[in-house]
Amino acid sequence: MKKIAITVTIIIAIIIGFVIIFGLAIESKWEIKELVTINTTADKIFPYINKLPNWQEWTVWNTRDNPKMIFSYSEPPEGLNAFQEWVDDKKSRGKLIITKSDLNKSINYTLIMNNGYTKLYGDFIFNQENSKTKITWRIWGDAGGNPMAKTIMYFFKSMIRKDMARGFKRLKSLFEK
Repeated sequence: MKKIAITVTIIIAIIIGFVIIFGLAIESKWEIKELVTINTTADKIFPYINKLPNWQEWTVWNTRDNPKMIFSYSEPPEGLNAFQEWVDDKKSRGKLIITKSDLNKSINYTLIMNNGYTKLYGDFIFNQENSKTKITWRIWGDAGGNPMAKTIMYFFKSMIRKDMARGFKRLKSLFEK
């Protein structure tokens, strides 16, 4: 029994050591980018993304983890300074604020989660090419100097990227029926 306890303690120490060393070695700043081309013009898709209540129809974050989330929106719910706030059944709160809205060109936002502990930034860039629109979606942030936070974000990025791709797939299906 004593050998098992020592072995488990050594394994835990190795894992913690790995997380610390790995976290110290990686950058604190991170960025994720996804692209999609949708068969519609920017003047049709921009207003849809610019209106925050529509995000529940195409992003996966609003329905995947907690269908009991309660949303509220600013008036008006689109454009510069528009915001979406939410609370879930675990009393976790979040807020997304549009910080720039350049008609048919770009939308920038700030996302505040975990009761204010986590702050992310994002943007959508719209490039119309004939009757199609190429949209670039970026999300970025800074995990700070905490090696654990940096390690978590390093592995969390792939999940966010998959969620962004799923959101773009839903968005594309809404406009290419």
